[in-house]
Amino acid sequence: MPDTPFYSFHLYTDYLREVALGVVDSLLSTNMVMASDTPIDPSDKYEDTPIPATRVVVFGELYGGVYVHPDVAPVEENPATIQPHIQYSPRYHFHPFDIAVVSLSQTPPPFSTSPCDTPTTPASPASPSAAFTTTDVEGEATTPEVVQWLSPKEVDVTCRDASAKCPLVTWAQPLVTGPLSECMATKVEGVHTTLPGLLGLPQIKGNFWEGVVIRPYLARGGHRVVKFKVKKLPKVIKAKTPKGKTKAKATPPDTVLAPYLSLLATLQTEDRAQSIVSHYGVDVSVMSSVVKEYVSEVMGLIPIDTDSPDAAKIAKTLRGQAGAFIRQYFNQAGRRARGQI
Repeated sequence: MPDTPFYSFHLYTDYLREVALGVVDSLLSTNMVMASDTPIDPSDKYEDTPIPATRVVVFGELYGGVYVHPDVAPVEENPATIQPHIQYSPRYHFHPFDIAVVSLSQTPPPFSTSPCDTPTTPASPASPSAAFTTTDVEGEATTPEVVQWLSPKEVDVTCRDASAKCPLVTWAQPLVTGPLSECMATKVEGVHTTLPGLLGLPQIKGNFWEGVVIRPYLARGGHRVVKFKVKKLPKVIKAKTPKGKTKAKATPPDTVLAPYLSLLATLQTEDRAQSIVSHYGVDVSVMSSVVKEYVSEVMGLIPIDTDSPDAAKIAKTLRGQAGAFIRQYFNQAGRRARGQI
């Protein structure tokens, strides 16, 4: 949802806008798509000609914001660290995974939604393209559309072109391209992430990747993936603590604390809590580890003004509230697992 501060994306809208413009420019310049509002036949594949499109949707991951290495200078204007477990770059970058091309359709789809409902039911989940429509609040059907997912190879071509024009977009050549058995044999545990090297950065010892994704390289359709993740993520990158005294009983003024509490509220989501709890489980013996990692992750995403005389008090207040949130979530998850709720 555009107005929902999901994982604090609102801090990075300028970066995402630049990425979107760069990717669209590459799609046009490589003749993957062409801007057109002319309805198309959903059965046309447009394998050798540009796909007429009214819009494109880019799916991927924004990463970076910290790289602790003596030969790499930090970037002061970064609002926050995005991934707390793995260091990729002191700057922000975006790696596209999937690109959906949306066109107007000549024919109505086989499924539609009822008034006020959200879209959509695809014509065929296994199909490279899916037709759908929505209805407005008065029950009138809007113009049907067709969505075509580019193949990973086509996404690679687009990313390679976009990365030469937009520094925020990264292109990473596949580690292995070949039979499924060969891809499945890729080592996962204890492998250093390759992205810093692609960005020209020196390696950090112990900066291991999160895993690998295996997917059909040439086929359009998207979403058919096998993902192997490491058994345990690396330790959280600890944010620098403000200098001076850290103990203070008094709380900062509400006017000082309010914006930090507002940001904390956007970060405290069940998705974030679940992502950490899922790595540890819900046994009470691991609760302290869960709390420690969650609080470290959330605090790493909050840019506290270290020059403020209230910096230590702000950090203490935020850590306390973050700890209370994850403890409550952990206890509820444990009760659900034991069938108590």
